[in-house]
Amino acid sequence: MMESEKGMNLQRLNQRSEAFLLNSLRLGCSLPDMVFSPKWKYFYFFPADAIFDGGFPDVAHRLAGPVNAPVWLTPFSGGEVGAADALKINSGMPPESYRNLLKGKGPSEGWLYWITDYCCFPETECWFIYCERENDIAIVAFVDLPQNLDALNELGAALISDILNDPQNAHFPFSELVPEWREKLLIYRCP
Repeated sequence: MMESEKGMNLQRLNQRSEAFLLNSLRLGCSLPDMVFSPKWKYFYFFPADAIFDGGFPDVAHRLAGPVNAPVWLTPFSGGEVGAADALKINSGMPPESYRNLLKGKGPSEGWLYWITDYCCFPETECWFIYCERENDIAIVAFVDLPQNLDALNELGAALISDILNDPQNAHFPFSELVPEWREKLLIYRCP
């Protein structure tokens, strides 16, 4: 680990993980347009701040399956990868340790406070999260139909078709989407 200018213990993504990140996204795209590369087929939307809940490490590792591999949380903005500013989330990380990792030494230094757009993914490469915090939306993508629906439910994640059909029951204000966004987000419908 290295101490960043923000005073946090950040890590550099390994070359394989950085390549996976870059190959998972359509660089230069942002919501409501399709941000994922064509290999991703199943998309679940959830509130952006769910990733900052102390229970997220457990949820992330259950989504990754039985393999005990690290999960990476890294900045991503405007096609730029913050490969040197990644946080490594280990399996079994206690909620308080995770919150401390995000908060660092406070608002002037903590990852939680300065990050805007970010990605999260396990080294097993079985799912990928993209988030734009200013839009309060995060999306977890899968190549195949996800197996652990309980973990998705804990995030408050739902398919876009379910959300748009019943926006009042969504975990965040999809009912307030402008018509242009509602229409464009339909590209995230699953096969």
